[in-house]
Amino acid sequence: VGTGSVHQILAGVRGAVLVTRGGVYGLDSSTGEATWSFTTTDSLKGVDLYMENSAFTSPNGAWLAYAFDVSPDSAFNDSDSGKDVTRVVVLSTDTGRVALDTQVTGATPAVQLTDSKTVINRKVYETAGGCELTPLDEEKAAIPGPGGHSSVVVRDKQEDSQYQRPVIDLEALPNAGSSSGSYLSSRRIRAQVVAGQPVNVGGWIV
Repeated sequence: VGTGSVHQILAGVRGAVLVTRGGVYGLDSSTGEATWSFTTTDSLKGVDLYMENSAFTSPNGAWLAYAFDVSPDSAFNDSDSGKDVTRVVVLSTDTGRVALDTQVTGATPAVQLTDSKTVINRKVYETAGGCELTPLDEEKAAIPGPGGHSSVVVRDKQEDSQYQRPVIDLEALPNAGSSSGSYLSSRRIRAQVVAGQPVNVGGWIV
């Protein structure tokens, strides 16, 4: 499939999704043939989004977040040299349809997927339609990677972002993005930390 080695194999709703240097490919589970692809004309330099990988899926496997470096080349654009720019694309694993495509300047963004929402730093989006919702409160930070099935999982910004302790306090926000208040039905959760990451099993924090 495409060019370059396979960096990741993820489970989509119809079959495997391959992440390569050349892009992302959805495979038919019965034939092994590519049914859709997301590629560019250049080789893609993936950005570490989650567990040292450039892509991950929502808890239900319906959506895939993929990030790669699009920082300007200082040799051609002196005015923007030194700025890190990350392009974040959210795709349907069923059809390859691009639901969200945005660029973030600065440090690698914190990206989280629930079954229906995408969080990029503080910004919250309704994934299927790509519309932007009410952002997270300034004192909250999204946990990178899959969230809950319906809840965005966040930590207080003063909480240790390196997760050095074996158990940390997090907050689940089922109404994240709602203009009526994300925290009205929030609940606190204690999460185990393994390999520097809160343990998330199929959309359930343990």
